[in-house]
Amino acid sequence: MKRNIQTFVFAIFIASLFGCNTSNKQKSAAQILANPDYLAFSYGGYREKTRDIEPTIEQLKEDMQILAAMNVKILRTYNTKLQELPNLLEAIQQLKTEDPDFEMYLMVGTWIECEGAWTQNRNHSAENEATNAAEIQRAVEYANKYPDIVKIIAVGNEAMVRWAANYYVTPNIILKWVNYLQDAKKKKRFQKIFGLPHRITMLFGEATKAIIAKTSNNL
Repeated sequence: MKRNIQTFVFAIFIASLFGCNTSNKQKSAAQILANPDYLAFSYGGYREKTRDIEPTIEQLKEDMQILAAMNVKILRTYNTKLQELPNLLEAIQQLKTEDPDFEMYLMVGTWIECEGAWTQNRNHSAENEATNAAEIQRAVEYANKYPDIVKIIAVGNEAMVRWAANYYVTPNIILKWVNYLQDAKKKKRFQKIFGLPHRITMLFGEATKAIIAKTSNNL
């Protein structure tokens, strides 16, 4: 997949939710992304021609084992609303339980879309706020539940490019969610907003035991 050359990158580092002696769990997003031996892969586990047929946990485990054998250790997903993501997280968790040395990390994508997306009444200057808020909420919940797997949260999926005519949004909408998170960080309201443990802290720059939340789009 072609790399984005021009990007907006907004990084929020969220400290690990639990103390643990397992080295894989203690690895930060920064450590993982900086490791050239950790190959990354954009991933969808669907085996049929429709997303109405969700991949099973066993099918996803088969995929993970194949990708791990190829030395792929980071997967990028695209939304949080379908059953594929919780199935994938459970598949990886089962593999880690079966083999504590198994490594697979996720960049969880959150789908951000405009008001009236996928209809003839699209308004790209406004957003589908309820849907977008739910995407962000679920991503944070998964990061909380699987801190040793979810290391990056991606806000939007090429959501500002004009060729994504069915759903693209203007930059201020992406910035709204970034500012929302930034404000929550400054006011230390993440536990209240997202129901996360009080041990979460927010850092910029070098961090350990961290999750990165980012958005990257062509301009």
